[in-house]
Amino acid sequence: MLKFRSSLPIVLITTLVSGCRSDDGAPAISASPPPVAVVALQPTPTPSPTATASPTPPPAPTPTSSVKGDGKIVLVTEGDSISITWGGNYTGMYKAARPDIVFHGKAVGGSGIRNLETRLPTILALEPDMVTIFIGANDLASYENASAYLMALRSYIEKIKATGAKVVIATVLPQQLTDVNRSAKHNVMRKELANFLRQATWVDGLVDFAADPEMGPDEAALNKALYTDGLHPTDGTHGVGEGGQVKLYRVFKPVVDQLLKDVR
Repeated sequence: MLKFRSSLPIVLITTLVSGCRSDDGAPAISASPPPVAVVALQPTPTPSPTATASPTPPPAPTPTSSVKGDGKIVLVTEGDSISITWGGNYTGMYKAARPDIVFHGKAVGGSGIRNLETRLPTILALEPDMVTIFIGANDLASYENASAYLMALRSYIEKIKATGAKVVIATVLPQQLTDVNRSAKHNVMRKELANFLRQATWVDGLVDFAADPEMGPDEAALNKALYTDGLHPTDGTHGVGEGGQVKLYRVFKPVVDQLLKDVR
């Protein structure tokens, strides 16, 4: 059905009276048909396209630094009581000599490899560039042989190296304790272990304490100027000669210094 708009024009068409006559002579009138409305349709306007808002671009990510912390090299020292960090100890002396690095002394007295394994998550959380390890005084003689100890040590070290950190290992010092049988076994095994470590390709560096002519021989542990009790090197600050810890420091520092040059 068409709907009319009041504004549309309407054209009325009418039929004029014809000039013809009917049979009786009267003019014939044709009735005009009712007007026909003609509607002029106007085209339906095409709707204007709806403007689509441009998507807001995501903010550019903030660049992150690829250097840990303040950019300093991170060094962690691990081990037993011989490596606990304090002023008269070889690790403490190294810390004092290298204020340019971030130093974490994590050695704990009485430790063996199993204790190092337990502490490993804490060590790795520090994101070290290098870890130095000096272990064996407490647990070497408890293993069946030097090869078994080496396997346990290597398994631990490879977990550190898997993070990209460098690892430096130290050879084991002599012992002269009241348990002479244990000390004798320790001294035999430490020499075997030292030979293995000198050939190891799975470490980045070796601090060869056992090869030092003063600290390394079995009988050196009987020298009270070097060892306080047949096991622990003497304090480096007591003024007894250089002290055993000073001699360890003199072996340790050049090896670690050289390797740290290649860390970054």
